[in-house]
Amino acid sequence: MEDIIQLNPDYQILICRLCQAAVRPGAGIESHFRFVHQLKGQVLKDIKDYFSTLELADPKLIAVPEDNSPAVEQLAVSDGYSCNACRYLTVARDNIVRHWREAGHGAAEERWTQVRLQTWIGARNHTRYWIVRDDSDIDGPADTANAADARRQSAMDELIAASQARLKEEDAARLRKGDLEEDIDRDSPWVKRLGWVRHFGSRDLISIHDAAQWLRARAATGRWAQNQEDEEAARERLLLSRLGQSFDREVDRCCWRLDSVPTETLQWLSSITSMTPSGVPFGRKGKEESMSQYKSVGHRYLSFCWKAYRIGRKEAFKCWAVRFTDEQWSLLHDVAEELESDRVPSSHDSGFFSGRERQAKDKDEDEDEDGDGDGDGDGDEYQDDDDSDEGEQGDEGMTSPLQDALDRAVFRFIVASIKTHVGGNTYTNSLLCFCAALGIKPRPMGYIEPHLYTGLLAAIVWWARLFFLEAAFENQPLDRDEVGVEAVLAFQEQHTSWMCMGTHTVMSTIIGWMAYGKGYRQKMGGQPSIRWSEDGEGLFHMGEHISVEDFTRTLRDEVTEAEKLLDRLFGGVWQPVSKKIDMGRIIDNMIRLGAGQSFASNPKNNWLEPGPAKVMRLMEASIWDAARARWKRQRIKKWLRDLRLLRETLLVLVHTWGGLPGRGPEITTLRHCDSWQLIRNIFIMDGHVMIVTDRDKMKAIRDNGRKVARFVPDRIGRMIVAYIAWLLPTERVLRRECQLAEPRGEQLEYMWRDGSSPVWETDRLSRKLARIMQAGTGVRLGVGRYRAIAIEMGRRIRGLVMKQLEGKMDDEDEDDNVEIDPITGEPVDCGGSWNIVWDLQSTHGTRIARQHYAVHIGFPGKLQPEMIATFKEISRLWHQYLEGSSAEGEGDIEKTAVKRKRDSQVTGQQQQQRANSSNRATSRKRRKTNKEGEAAQKRKIIEDEMTDGLRRLLGPKATWRSDKQAECMRSIMALKADQTAINVLPTGAGKSILFIWQCWGSGSRAIQRTKIY
Repeated sequence: MEDIIQLNPDYQILICRLCQAAVRPGAGIESHFRFVHQLKGQVLKDIKDYFSTLELADPKLIAVPEDNSPAVEQLAVSDGYSCNACRYLTVARDNIVRHWREAGHGAAEERWTQVRLQTWIGARNHTRYWIVRDDSDIDGPADTANAADARRQSAMDELIAASQARLKEEDAARLRKGDLEEDIDRDSPWVKRLGWVRHFGSRDLISIHDAAQWLRARAATGRWAQNQEDEEAARERLLLSRLGQSFDREVDRCCWRLDSVPTETLQWLSSITSMTPSGVPFGRKGKEESMSQYKSVGHRYLSFCWKAYRIGRKEAFKCWAVRFTDEQWSLLHDVAEELESDRVPSSHDSGFFSGRERQAKDKDEDEDEDGDGDGDGDGDEYQDDDDSDEGEQGDEGMTSPLQDALDRAVFRFIVASIKTHVGGNTYTNSLLCFCAALGIKPRPMGYIEPHLYTGLLAAIVWWARLFFLEAAFENQPLDRDEVGVEAVLAFQEQHTSWMCMGTHTVMSTIIGWMAYGKGYRQKMGGQPSIRWSEDGEGLFHMGEHISVEDFTRTLRDEVTEAEKLLDRLFGGVWQPVSKKIDMGRIIDNMIRLGAGQSFASNPKNNWLEPGPAKVMRLMEASIWDAARARWKRQRIKKWLRDLRLLRETLLVLVHTWGGLPGRGPEITTLRHCDSWQLIRNIFIMDGHVMIVTDRDKMKAIRDNGRKVARFVPDRIGRMIVAYIAWLLPTERVLRRECQLAEPRGEQLEYMWRDGSSPVWETDRLSRKLARIMQAGTGVRLGVGRYRAIAIEMGRRIRGLVMKQLEGKMDDEDEDDNVEIDPITGEPVDCGGSWNIVWDLQSTHGTRIARQHYAVHIGFPGKLQPEMIATFKEISRLWHQYLEGSSAEGEGDIEKTAVKRKRDSQVTGQQQQQRANSSNRATSRKRRKTNKEGEAAQKRKIIEDEMTDGLRRLLGPKATWRSDKQAECMRSIMALKADQTAINVLPTGAGKSILFIWQCWGSGSRAIQRTKIY
């Protein structure tokens, strides 16, 4: 990466080393390298991940250096001209001549001077030149003085500079080798467990890292790279490109086998033990991006091995610490021979056909003299990709025999890399040595963190299982119904021998590393990146300050911006239209209605007039030419552009205003209507828009997400109703009538897409959110950074108490150790001896009762009423936090009224105490009466405070669920500083409110909940 982009620390500007120009921060980094240099894959991701987190200067806005200053390193230096009468700088002689003629400077003998120039950006509209000093060229105006200054440099300064240069060079060489010793003060448990220090020894770690990189991205790094490379480097890139294409073809071919074996076989393949199959069958990755990332790791492995073969077996071990078994080295020789061979493609059979297909092929060849095989389906056995080398692909789309031979060699080498036993020395085979090379990180220099490393290992495990499956069923037919029992049982035996834990194999080792990495990550926790400022008015994330006021104001302003866009889409009458949407009157069912159905299709909501008619009547003058009876296409295109802007804005509002944020895919995959298989995500419940999502990470891991409900404020809820009921139908009609790009049928159910584009992904949400936050807070906050900041702010919201359960939960990603009650959202233990007695009397346990018996029909995805109420209150508290001053003002009125009432009570109490102290001769009966009055006043104050806090938390009409709940709260309120109390409430009696209420009352009380078995 350092040979592509470099950070200039003096100016905090990124400089592209490929075109020797500065790069704008933020989205400019990705757009520059993606579109100018066509970078992609891991290289582009590494650049984005690292440099997007830094605080960088914008080359369009930063001041240029002073004239005659030293040249900025890695920035292009150009010959140019400087006007002697003014500060006009240019690199073109025609420009300086034209300038002198048009500026009217008059006659002069020396009109301009030849100088050396630099500019941050070379684009015509952004060039800002300054003169740089060049010690090798004395034609500049200040070169004489600079040369004299250089001659006056003292001998001591020269010695210091030379010494610093030598020390810097020695430090760089030392750091490239890493730590050479192992002891308790040097070791990281993570690195020690994997044995990297002992494995690498004193070798150059950066050289090993570079050897494990893929060179495909450098093949398109622009004109500069092409001019600098030699013929050998070009051939190397060509061969590596062919090697990567071969691996991709093999992955695609092996994927066909997933549809040709029983589901139970795929469950065994996904399992890491020989005792029980996995609950989720092994299969393709859900997203093409994930497939590409997994394939890229395979490309890097083949590249690493091929480079090792090029330098020799002994030299590879000496330089890169990579070992091969004899079988692997022999098969690698076959790969290299096929890859580098210039021979004419042979006509021999590749051996890749299954037994059944081979018989069919032979039969066809016997019956057909031409041997075309047009009807036998073998043409799909290998489909070459679009990047294949010219001349290697036949007219029928099949790979040539030469590619078949290369593919076969690659396949056998991968399988041999998997089927290898491991002894005391783990690193005795190429695949595990490559895994060690993946652990080196050059910037910042060190070993890779577990949370990043386990992702790379997961990629290896995925394609290793894929190749293993094909190797086990290679001679079996592709029709699942014709796969025999013997083949299935043989696969299970091989799986037990090679792919399970405890087998002393390559896969057993990699799976063990993944398990340890996950446990180490959970034990050590995440990387600290956030803290509050001392005044509590802002926080720092990755060193950048975010003001809470700016944060909340930015999100409030975005709501206003969305209303402006809606005003344009509704012909300037959004406000009256919005007021006519009676949210409480909208009828919606919380169950699946059927494909294409939602609240907008419910006949009871016909008063809402769903469809395109309402919007098109309001916009008729703008989009319809009544005189010519035709559409105004330009106006319609402008309307559709405004709709796209509204979509982007509404996507951000749903993500930020719905409550504590989830991950990006949860929001980008929202459906506004049911599909054939899945229920929609948008519901109208009691006049509020409820968004129900699956927790994406859980679904990706187990294919069984957990439902989470979020609510948006009323203003945004009306926008969503208008968007679904009116704007989406209008868009379809206008695109159809004007013959513009229409959404594909499978995309219609999704909320966030535009025209014929696929469903928007997290990157789009992240870019839009980052632009908004950059403008409002001065800090670019994408989805990842926003999520961390919002969660930390959520912990500070009054009334939103984050229960201290992290110590018991161990922060499990899949929540393996904690069972969440689907009714209340509280952690429970239904597995031991604790069960609700009513469930036991019904002859089933509590867990079965919650999942299968009397499941509430009114709510989707097992979200019960109490759980919905909890989610709703969390969303409401988040809305209050973001609304800021307006919500606080309403709260202040309530607090002022209560405070005035309390002050009067306290004042009366103090007056009564003074009266009692001044009149000590009063009778005992009078004193007793006064004490009873004081106790009554205290009880009344407590009751008022309890009621006030409850209603501020749950609404103006809230009451205690039961007398027992109120009694528990009363006993807690009566506690003094050193007192304790034990309150016992059954499950579902409202214990959580006793925790949450504390933030609304005065003082602080520690409450501990204990389960009674």
